[in-house]
Amino acid sequence: MIVHNNRVYGLTTGQYTPTSPLGFKGKSTPAGTAEYPFNPLELMLAGGATYVARGYTRKMPQLAALIRQGITHKGFAFIDVLQICASFFNMTEYYQSRVYDIVGHDPSDFARACEKAREWDYNRDAPIALGVFYEKAFPAFNDRFPVIKTRTPEKRQQQIHDLFVAAI
Repeated sequence: MIVHNNRVYGLTTGQYTPTSPLGFKGKSTPAGTAEYPFNPLELMLAGGATYVARGYTRKMPQLAALIRQGITHKGFAFIDVLQICASFFNMTEYYQSRVYDIVGHDPSDFARACEKAREWDYNRDAPIALGVFYEKAFPAFNDRFPVIKTRTPEKRQQQIHDLFVAAI
């Protein structure tokens, strides 16, 4: 699952979303929201996702790699994609000054993944980690049932490769 998270409903001219920051002022909330945003990464970790990552549209090579890894991951993959809505919630400077790549993090450590996901939660001034937060090998849904395989793993890999090569 790839979530394009711009933290605003831009197509409805700036209404707040479940990920909009506390106090967000938009068309539907001129006095600001009174709700804390939910944390998509924390929600997916609690829900049992076995690949949880965050990317940013201004770091396209990294984002493409995260999506590639998510597609090839066995199990449920979730990628939170931070992007801006230039018209109704331009977060370019905010993100540029806070994003950093996760380095030295063990993505198999579930407890640490949860801590890392909470770094940028309700604290607007906190740094924003990008990369793989959690990854665990786990049988995919279709692997738990006897099914007729219609394509080989090699053919699937080739199709994924072709998809990304065509996109470049």
